[in-house]
Amino acid sequence: MAAPKRLSVNLSEKAYNDLEQLAKESDMSMTEVVRKAIGMEKFLTDAQKKNQKILLEDADGNVKQIVVR
Repeated sequence: MAAPKRLSVNLSEKAYNDLEQLAKESDMSMTEVVRKAIGMEKFLTDAQKKNQKILLEDADGNVKQIVVR
């Protein structure tokens, strides 16, 4: 396995607070939350490239299409 790469990022206070909150709520490190976010972005981007639809269904069965830029 290749050695992990290090990355330094600058976040707004809101983005940092959101990241911190997500990490606490999911009992993960902030690094792991960022890794998962990258994975989700890759998944969504790949789906968009394949002209696939991304749908979100709420508890009442209402479905909305998510549009990725």
